[in-house]
Amino acid sequence: MKKTLFVLVLIIVSSFTYGQPLLTKGMLLGLHYSQPVLNPGISMDQYQDFVKTKMIPAYEKNFKGSKVYLLKGKRGDFTDKYGMLIVFPSEAARDKYWNADGLTELGESAMKKMQPIQDEADKLAKSDTDLFTDWIIQ
Repeated sequence: MKKTLFVLVLIIVSSFTYGQPLLTKGMLLGLHYSQPVLNPGISMDQYQDFVKTKMIPAYEKNFKGSKVYLLKGKRGDFTDKYGMLIVFPSEAARDKYWNADGLTELGESAMKKMQPIQDEADKLAKSDTDLFTDWIIQ
């Protein structure tokens, strides 16, 4: 009984000690605002499901090192609006795909692989706005 209790306590303690922080200095956060205008017959739930189950996994697969989150505004200027948070481990990781002039060769290749997903997204909605800012965690 004592061994079982000791092992249980050890497991619980170890689960807290090895957790990684969500955000660390040097990470790049891309905040993108792009309000979808749904095509006729498409619900917001359908669009969100597509983004979460198809678009985000495809983006993370093709833009290696990225982690993407769908956002919905709850208060403030963007209440009930949608956005994306794209996290790269560093500015250098993002720069493999985009530089100051636009897409790099690797970025163009990744975008080509994303084209079927983008074509599918266009059947669901168009975007009326496309704003973004990349932020570096200090």
